[in-house]
Amino acid sequence: MVLALIPFTAGCGTGNTGVPAKTPTATPTASVAKVHIIIYSDLQCISCYTLYSQIEPKIVEQYVMTGKVTLETRYLSTKGPLSSLAAQAILCAGDQGQSARYRDSILAAWAKDGADAYAQDKLESAAGVLGMDVKTFNGCLINGKYLQEISDHTLEAGRAGVGTLPTMFINDVKIEGVQPWVIISPAIEEQLAR
Repeated sequence: MVLALIPFTAGCGTGNTGVPAKTPTATPTASVAKVHIIIYSDLQCISCYTLYSQIEPKIVEQYVMTGKVTLETRYLSTKGPLSSLAAQAILCAGDQGQSARYRDSILAAWAKDGADAYAQDKLESAAGVLGMDVKTFNGCLINGKYLQEISDHTLEAGRAGVGTLPTMFINDVKIEGVQPWVIISPAIEEQLAR
């Protein structure tokens, strides 16, 4: 079962804010890619933000957009209820095809304002700014449509031996913490060569 598959996008670059700019594009399907990367992350984790802003864009550009790799983020609620609420909000945005843009938006706000960016009214406002159907978004969030999925991700991470965030699995190879590109890229290449 695929959980919280977030379609990552091309055109990633870092602007003055340090937040990647992403433009929605089509991504390869899981059935085509030889390597599947799963990232366990918490939306209030500074190291997770570093992975998101510095390493993920390289993975997307060099591997996802070429169809060699799929990239999936499974959000955890290890840093409290606001982490869970923000993760649920991303999945609710995904119901309207806006998960990647919405994630970029709320992470930019978090980098600026901290946990306050994940207050329910601010999450709802971010949906409106992106042109989503706010009533549908709010219904999803208020009803906790994805609450169990976030809880399941957290339990699954524990069973998988995730003790550090972020943790990345490249197929069955576990990489903990934010590792430099000179570690990540060869690990991906090794899996592609199998």
